[in-house]
Amino acid sequence: MKRLIGIFILLALILIPGCQNGSADRTTDTSGKLQVVATTGMIADMVNNIGGDRVHVNGLMGPGIDPHLYKATAGDIDAMSTADMIVYNGLHLEGKMAELFEQMRGRRKTVAITDALAESQLFSSENMGNQHDPHIWFDVN
Repeated sequence: MKRLIGIFILLALILIPGCQNGSADRTTDTSGKLQVVATTGMIADMVNNIGGDRVHVNGLMGPGIDPHLYKATAGDIDAMSTADMIVYNGLHLEGKMAELFEQMRGRRKTVAITDALAESQLFSSENMGNQHDPHIWFDVN
């Protein structure tokens, strides 16, 4: 639970300054909402709950989509290219999109929510090699 609260606080700290009027580097729709692209439904829900009516969230992956195998479409790339912020899980959950996130990082605010977690909070096993388990929502603590 502490980890989830930490993630919410981190996203709030990132989103709130971006919601202020007058930011010259922001791309907004006519409603003035911060445009956020989120990879999975869980992340889109989290950003919606944190940002409330100040954000418009475009979730890329619908129900039943495996984020490990998902490849971005041309529409996804367009959405990310014009978004104010891109939020994704990290830890290679969206494995086929990792290079795209790196490319976008130089042009758009790009946030991997797992970056906010201490390494001691992440699960790993010998079966996973040197990689941490990206399925952070399975930890009820």
